[in-house]
Amino acid sequence: MYREARHRFGARWWLGCILFILACVASGSALAAGAANCQIVVNSPSAGGVYKTSDSLSIQGTVKCSPRILFILQVALDGHPIDVNGDEAFSAPLPHLSAGNHLVTVTATGDGAPGGGSKQFSFNVIDVASGSISAAPVICNIPVNSATCSTTISWNSNRYGDLSQNSVIVTDLNNNGAQTFYGWNGNQSNSAQASWISSTGFRFHLRGNREDNDLATVDVRGNLPPSVTLTAPGNGSVYYDASSSIVTTAVASDPDGSIDRVEFYGDGNLLGAVRGQPYQLAWTPGAGSHRIDVLAVDNLGNTAWSNRSNLVVYNSTVVGNIDGVTPDGIVTGWACSTYWSSSINVDLYLGGAFGSGTGIGRYVANQASDASVAGACNVAGGSYRFSIQLTEAQRIQYAGAGIYIHGISPTGKSNNLLNGSGNLAVPAAVPNAQFVGQSVAGSMTTGTTQTVTIQLKNSGSRTWTSAANFRLGSQNPGDNHIWGLGRAVLSGDVAPGQIATFTFPITAPAAPGTYNFQWRMVQEGVTWFGDLTPNLAINVSVPPPPPPPPVNPQTRRYVYNENHEVCKVIEPETGATVMEYDAAGNLSWSASGLNLPDPNSCNYQEAFASQRVVGRMYDERNRLKTLSFPDHNGDQDWTYWPDGRPRTITTQNEGGTKTAINSYEYDPRRLLTKETLSEPDGRNWSISYDIDAYGHQAGITSPDSFHTSYAPNALGQPSVVNSSWGTLASAISYYPNGAIKSFVYGNGIQHTMVQDLRQLPERSIDGNVLDLETSFDADGNVDHIYDNIQGSNYNRQMAYDGLDRMYRACSPMFGGTDGCHRYTYDALDNLRAWQLSGVKDYATYYYDATNRLSNIQNSGGGTIVGLSYDVQGNLANKNGQTYQFDYGNRLRAAPGREGYRYDGYGRRIAAEAPDGAILSQYSLDGRLIYEQDNRRKLNKPHFYLGAHLLAVIEWNTATQSWITKYQHTDALGSPVAVTDSAGQVIERTNYEPYGQPTGKPSYQGVGYAGHVMDEATGLSYMQQRYYDPGIGRFLSRDPVTADANTGANFNAYWYANNNPYRFTDPDGRESVGELINSGAEGCGPVSCAGWATLHAAWMVFGAESVSQISSNGWSNANQSDMAGASMELASALPPVKFGRAAVPLLRGGSKMVRLGQEGEHAVRAAFDIGKKEEIVVNGVKRIPDGITDTTINEVKNVASLSYTSQLRDYAQFAKDTGREFNLFVRPGAKLTGTLEKAAAAGDINIHEIPFK
Repeated sequence: MYREARHRFGARWWLGCILFILACVASGSALAAGAANCQIVVNSPSAGGVYKTSDSLSIQGTVKCSPRILFILQVALDGHPIDVNGDEAFSAPLPHLSAGNHLVTVTATGDGAPGGGSKQFSFNVIDVASGSISAAPVICNIPVNSATCSTTISWNSNRYGDLSQNSVIVTDLNNNGAQTFYGWNGNQSNSAQASWISSTGFRFHLRGNREDNDLATVDVRGNLPPSVTLTAPGNGSVYYDASSSIVTTAVASDPDGSIDRVEFYGDGNLLGAVRGQPYQLAWTPGAGSHRIDVLAVDNLGNTAWSNRSNLVVYNSTVVGNIDGVTPDGIVTGWACSTYWSSSINVDLYLGGAFGSGTGIGRYVANQASDASVAGACNVAGGSYRFSIQLTEAQRIQYAGAGIYIHGISPTGKSNNLLNGSGNLAVPAAVPNAQFVGQSVAGSMTTGTTQTVTIQLKNSGSRTWTSAANFRLGSQNPGDNHIWGLGRAVLSGDVAPGQIATFTFPITAPAAPGTYNFQWRMVQEGVTWFGDLTPNLAINVSVPPPPPPPPVNPQTRRYVYNENHEVCKVIEPETGATVMEYDAAGNLSWSASGLNLPDPNSCNYQEAFASQRVVGRMYDERNRLKTLSFPDHNGDQDWTYWPDGRPRTITTQNEGGTKTAINSYEYDPRRLLTKETLSEPDGRNWSISYDIDAYGHQAGITSPDSFHTSYAPNALGQPSVVNSSWGTLASAISYYPNGAIKSFVYGNGIQHTMVQDLRQLPERSIDGNVLDLETSFDADGNVDHIYDNIQGSNYNRQMAYDGLDRMYRACSPMFGGTDGCHRYTYDALDNLRAWQLSGVKDYATYYYDATNRLSNIQNSGGGTIVGLSYDVQGNLANKNGQTYQFDYGNRLRAAPGREGYRYDGYGRRIAAEAPDGAILSQYSLDGRLIYEQDNRRKLNKPHFYLGAHLLAVIEWNTATQSWITKYQHTDALGSPVAVTDSAGQVIERTNYEPYGQPTGKPSYQGVGYAGHVMDEATGLSYMQQRYYDPGIGRFLSRDPVTADANTGANFNAYWYANNNPYRFTDPDGRESVGELINSGAEGCGPVSCAGWATLHAAWMVFGAESVSQISSNGWSNANQSDMAGASMELASALPPVKFGRAAVPLLRGGSKMVRLGQEGEHAVRAAFDIGKKEEIVVNGVKRIPDGITDTTINEVKNVASLSYTSQLRDYAQFAKDTGREFNLFVRPGAKLTGTLEKAAAAGDINIHEIPFK
């Protein structure tokens, strides 16, 4: 619709014209003279603008004419007039416009006046923007070993592209990190490739421009590949059965989806696909080389290949051969499974193959084989041979049966029989014997016995056993009993190749003559077999007559005063010793080495004036207070605790210029807890003891302050030896008799001791360090020692005379032409000759009128050794070497070599020499605990287990280093081997029969029989005396005198009863055989009978009354024991040795002798108990107080009595001989329970002594 608009002025304009009409007329004329120009401005819509169909549009503008005129305003859209509001400023809403180009026309025409203006422009209206965007593929597959994949993005829009406006934007899936992917121009559709799509994904946005909202979006992500592993078979697998299937197994997973399938390929060919776990497929590829691959496909089609497995399949079969069987039953051959490189098993059947024969066992064919076997097995090399030893029992049971062997297939295939099966038969077991050696004396006396040894090697193929009746039988003549027996039995089974040792006693025939000694092996009731032993013609002679009276008869005399106290002892070696007593009966003084031979006089005055008096003083309790010597060496002062135990002993050395102080401390139970040795010039050493709740010694601290613990068992025996230096012994076990059965050294070496039926130590083994096997004769003498470590050259064989004195000891290690030390003795037990052919020629020992050894001559009459003595019988000179003894019979010096100091019990505390001193401390029980060797700069604590030395620590003060030396001892306590902490042998020592180390001219330290051996002098220090192993005698006389009843121990200088492999001398005072006779390695210094009884009384009860001594063990001693104790102390026992023990024991011993005599006199007055006769019970000589045809009688006048071994022997003798055993005891005597039980059982008839 067309609409005209006229412009009208306002009222004020018209009023002005009226007022100024002339002007108006003039003005109107002027207007009419020229046309007006109208300027039209359209603000909206804008020319060329683009608008959306959804936009609400209006037209707005202004008209300005110059000059001003009235005008008509016309507005048209696309030729259609629009009604507008206003004149100079106009506006009007536009109708809803369709998409397209629209034309706007605006004209202003003068209303009655010329002039005007117009404006025309167009604008564009478009539809609302839209479009679509897509990706192909939306999920792309990321290749293996890559992190991205590619996709194509395509889009279209209802707009034409404009690079500056229209864009495809890319963000992550959370619309973050927007970046322009593509801007398009000139078309409405386009596409582009995105090659960096990852598994996390991207979002693509289609926009009209960057700021517009999204027209469309598409999400794209990468599909990760699956993973797959071929787990079986492994690469390089080998299969040996071509007919069997192989199970292929894979493990597959997908990180962003699931597994659709797993495809298995064999040799490049698809074998099959598996959907769902487990991913397994069986394949039978046949013999040859093959490969397996596996492909995993995920749910989106991505794929991945597994690792490849290459494998080989063989057609393996069992092959082999039985090569042969030896006469001793060893079946040999070879077997394998072809292509199989490992050894296989074989099954042995006898008498037929599997199913018909007897299965014997399964074995492995794994012994070295040659190239030919490897070729047959189709392998490069390996071990496929077998060697099967048929047992003796099998050879006996299956003799002659066929041998069949199956090879056992390792692949489960057929267990084929080996070639040769059934062609060979089981050989029979055949006995045979080969002579090795024998030890037999070539001469005997009628009726005597000797222990012989025969060794035979089992050279056959059958084990000798007692159960199969294998024996050693006598021959020549066959099966005789000339030697008291015709058979010797085996000590154990002897397998083929082993050596049997037969040790047995033979008894010489009653008639003298020459008899054959020959033996051979026999299986009773079957056959004799093997070598005959070499025939030995043994000369059997009549025994020699009893030895004639001594060439040099000697007498020991005892003189008594009016109080029946011993006042003088007269002995050939030492002269007279005079003793006098105070009013209380205490020994007041004594003097020794006197020439006062009158047997009827005490000679008090002469002795007192001799200047050899040893004085004694006592306190009010009759305890020794002081002891004084003429030279002050050994002077002593004693103090005591209130209970009578010693508190201190102060002893003078070096003429009174040096002092040694022993002090003792006890716990409330009065058990020793500490002993201290001090010297005012500096030394102050202590030994401390731990005592457990049961009174057992639980530990010890040595002078170097290092501690050792024992963890005693219920019997007080150590169960371990743990020191500050480490564990020295563990796992200690014992026999019921107290002997150590076994333990482990701190270096791991196992010690074992085996006892025989008599509880003698039959064998002692310390790993591969020591293995000593000992045999004994009927009397308990050691007749053989076998060294199973060092070999037969170190074996020893001993022989003894009728008095159990060793007269021969043989061993190759001794050297000489025959390796035999030979000894002869006289009736006084003096050693008369000692020879080792080619080495030692001590042909004659000469003794003077006083029974002192004066010189030793060789076979040519030349003197080899010359000796002289002081007046007290101590050695003064040997081949020019002088010896200085004090008045107490202690060696004080070997001038030019060593000087000595001693403690209160006479134990050496210092050995001084120009090159330095060796300081020592012994414990109260006689063990060397600590040694300071200033010559070698060594401090040496000693450690013990039982009686024997266990270990020595050597601390080098110069280098500040230490070494543990473990001691491996023989039955005598002699260290024969030393090992270090690693168990390696670092030293061995062998000894001559009387103790001289072989091949070691100088030896320092604990040696023979556990005593210290002095390098400087060659002597052995045995605490109370010094011993010379070179001549087999002590340097000074024995303080223990002869037994008053039996005469035993008459010899004052002999060592170990002339039986050095059986007896030892623990402290130089008395030989003790119990260490061997009981087999008690664990027997301590005061735990063995005999010497221990004396020692315990000396050391513990010396200051007590007689009744206390009797109640503490002396009541069990027989009369000879008590008399011996009395005589011992009366025979110049070195006073410094026994100290406080001297007088009380003397009193006690004399009184007990008198009590015993009184009781015996009373019994004899009332009964006929017969005479004293010697009997032998269990190998022990006994002398009961009386014996008749029907009774054996013993008198015990003591306060208390136990069932001693003596009484047990008498009861046994009575039972064996059909006699009655009568025991006469003091009225009111206390009897132990075991003795009362024996009486109740009728073994003993107990009567009271009929005192009047």
